[in-house]
Amino acid sequence: MSVAEMKLELIRAIERMTEVEIAQLLSQLSHHEKPVPSGISRLRFGALKGVLLYMSPDFDKPMEDVKECMERAPMPQLKGLRS
Repeated sequence: MSVAEMKLELIRAIERMTEVEIAQLLSQLSHHEKPVPSGISRLRFGALKGVLLYMSPDFDKPMEDVKECMERAPMPQLKGLRS
């Protein structure tokens, strides 16, 4: 079914509804989460490139607080990732 056909079907369905049914439908629709405005797009890979200006040299160093936990239960290797 094309978009034009769906629009036509929707218009015909609304025409068959009573004013009370239309009011109830509009009330239900107005309580739903509002869509994201069209000017705002979803983030894509690399969208924040250059935003991180500084990272501590010891960023990857294990934290002393969780060192014991990490020794007991090492993280599993994920398939497809290089180490």
